[in-house]
Amino acid sequence: MTNSQPTMKSSVRHRIIGLTVAILLMGLGIAYLTVKSQQQTREVRAQLNQADSESFQIADQFRERLRHLNEFLYDYGRSHAPAEVDAFTRASHELDLWIDQQKPKLTSVGEKAFMNQIDGAYDEYLREAKALLARLPVTLKNPASVDEYTDLRAESQHLFDLGQNLSRAHYDSRNQLLNGANRTIGELRGLVLLSLSMLFALALVLAFVVYRDMVLPFRPGTNGGFP
Repeated sequence: MTNSQPTMKSSVRHRIIGLTVAILLMGLGIAYLTVKSQQQTREVRAQLNQADSESFQIADQFRERLRHLNEFLYDYGRSHAPAEVDAFTRASHELDLWIDQQKPKLTSVGEKAFMNQIDGAYDEYLREAKALLARLPVTLKNPASVDEYTDLRAESQHLFDLGQNLSRAHYDSRNQLLNGANRTIGELRGLVLLSLSMLFALALVLAFVVYRDMVLPFRPGTNGGFP
C-alpha cells in the first residue's frame, strides 16, 4: 500500500496538470474568440462607413450634376446665350467621364448594374439634349416653350429614377453585408459562451479532483491514504 502511494500521487499530479493545461488552453481560446469578435465588429463598421460614403456620394453627386445640366439647358432656352451652351458642353463631358470613374468604386452586383444603366441612359439624354440645342436657335427672339423640353424631361426623369434605384441597391447591399456580419459575430459570441461553459465545467472537475485526491484523504477518519 505504501509503495503504491508515489504512483497514486504521480497520477493525481498528471490529472491536475492535464486539467490545468486544458483550462489555460480554453482561456486562451476564449481570449482569441473575444479579440476576433471585436476585430470583426471593427471591420464591419469600416466596410459600412466606406460603402456609405462612396455609394451615397455617388448617387447624390450624380443627381446634383444632372440638375446643373438641366439648368444650363433651361437657361439657354430663356436667354439663348452661347455661354450656357459652352457651360453645358463642359459639364456634360465632365459628367460622362465621372460616370466611368465611379464604376470601379461600386462593389455590389446591383449597384454596378444600375450604374451601367445610368451610363446607357445618359447617352440617350445627351442625344436628346443635342437635338434640343439644335432646335432652339430657330426661336432666338422668344424663350423656348415648355413643350420643347418634353423629351428632355422624360430622359432626365429616367436618369433620376435610376439614381434612386442606385441608392436602393446600396441599401440592399448594406443590409446584406450587415446581416452576414451579424451572423458571423453571433456565431463567434456563441462559441465564446460555449467555451465559457466548458471552462466552468473544467474548473469544477479540477476542483473535484483536487478535493477528492488531495484534500479528502487527509481529513480525520479517512485512513490518511489515497483511494
